[in-house]
Amino acid sequence: MQAIKALVLSSKDLQRDIVESGRGAASMKEFYVKNSRWTEGLISASKAVGWGATVMVDAADLVVQGKGKFEELMVCSHEIAASTAQLVAASKVKADKDSANLHRLQQASRGVAQATAGVVASTKSGKSQIEET
Repeated sequence: MQAIKALVLSSKDLQRDIVESGRGAASMKEFYVKNSRWTEGLISASKAVGWGATVMVDAADLVVQGKGKFEELMVCSHEIAASTAQLVAASKVKADKDSANLHRLQQASRGVAQATAGVVASTKSGKSQIEET
């Protein structure tokens, strides 16, 4: 969840930079009106990452308890990866390519990928240990 938090915070910082740079809008409100589809894409991707993380934790618990399917955990992992990629891609559309906050967002997305892979590996290991006993 720390990785997800870092991703969302870095996304928020980058979005603030993008809006402040104006990109052709006179005010913050005007920017969001003019770029409503872009804004909706960011919000949608952020929500999907958070939702995916919550569901993934629940799915991992169920797998370890023997009540869930490992495949469900893998689906959550893929959903988080796809939503994270969507968030980064949408951010890159408007961001300055040399932005420090864009670089932090990309680093945070790698952290999410590593954390997600760690949950999958830990669950697989935990399930194997339980099945051996």
